[in-house]
Amino acid sequence: MRFKAFIFAAVMAVVASIPQARSADFRGSPEDTFAIYSSIPFIRGADFKEYTEVGNQTRGGVRGELVREFMAMAKAMGAQNNPSGELAQSMGQLLLTFDSVYDLHRDVALQGVPASLEAQFRSELDAIYREARVAQQKIRFLDQRVAAKISARVREMLNSGIALTPTQRQELAADIIEIGMLPYGVFTVLGGDQIRVDLTLVKLTTGEAQSFSASDSITTVMRSLARQVFQYFQQNQYDPWNDPQPKLKWLLPAPTHRGMVLPQVALAVCKSQGARLPYAQELFLAAAAGEFHAGGIPFDQDSRYLVADHTRWDGQHFYYPVTGDPRGPVRTSAGTGSELGMYLCVKGAVGPEIQRVEKIFANIRVWNREEKNYWFSIAAECLLNEIGSISADASEFDIFKPCSKLKRATPKNASDFLAAYGIRL
Repeated sequence: MRFKAFIFAAVMAVVASIPQARSADFRGSPEDTFAIYSSIPFIRGADFKEYTEVGNQTRGGVRGELVREFMAMAKAMGAQNNPSGELAQSMGQLLLTFDSVYDLHRDVALQGVPASLEAQFRSELDAIYREARVAQQKIRFLDQRVAAKISARVREMLNSGIALTPTQRQELAADIIEIGMLPYGVFTVLGGDQIRVDLTLVKLTTGEAQSFSASDSITTVMRSLARQVFQYFQQNQYDPWNDPQPKLKWLLPAPTHRGMVLPQVALAVCKSQGARLPYAQELFLAAAAGEFHAGGIPFDQDSRYLVADHTRWDGQHFYYPVTGDPRGPVRTSAGTGSELGMYLCVKGAVGPEIQRVEKIFANIRVWNREEKNYWFSIAAECLLNEIGSISADASEFDIFKPCSKLKRATPKNASDFLAAYGIRL
């Protein structure tokens, strides 16, 4: 199509040296607000797919063609961010293409559905904002009169056939920048009164897109979709997860290991890779991140894992992710009748806090063999609670009780108590 060729020619004319300025978050900074273009074209997904497959160039085929052109333009904008100069013309053409999509899709096989979806989304989003009474409304629809004015001005300037002057380009950019995002949607009838609606918001200045999807009855689906959009833009923004163990490198089990293995097998595999079994604290932090964040790992919450810890007793220890046992998540296999466990390997030095906990437990194991050293063990348990060790035992005392058993009930005095006997942990 000549129109399509013109669109891509306009994109290619954009100055490639304009720097990117994408935010790490689609929503920008917490203070940013966005204006959504006042028209939302909704395309019937089934028809679009059919026309794409058969290459039909009837009116329905043109619909699909325009949608593809619109998306191609939006993606091309992703490499640019400054709506000025040649870029302003390209963005203006994108807006006209968008208007064409909207006009063509107001009348589709399901008469009136797109208009109803658009109206429902507007009213539901407004209702949610009224209910929430937020201090700052992050998204709003561009006033229809303003949108019509911008569209007419862009159309007039780009269709004049006269090259735009630098001043006109700046005026065009100023008009377009008022539009924060262009919305479009796809709806699919699932059967009965059930419908699926996908809504995409495209940042006009960068080409970045964010999509939302909901399936429900045709009378309630837009409420769900509006709720998603509201929550996404209005919810508080949080700093990304920082890897608490950046010096550790995790390794998955041997390729043929799909379940639990004996401790000696896991130890041999880890050693063969120049690695070791992790300590429970290391495993806990990595598992908390999950496998999609820095320092995270795939993890089965319903299994138990072999770990390098040695707490109050000798023998192989395991980390139990989900447990109601008052002894805590790190313990031996006593009472289970099995030494099998899942495992992961890790490379990297053991941290000083873990080394300190191991030293405390080494002393506790010695003291537990001699009843006369009972108070030493109590003081050491007090220190474990002070450190916040996940191996702290809650079966005999709550978190403050080991300290309260001393004459002066503070963690510092527990250290002083041990130091008085020449024991420094």
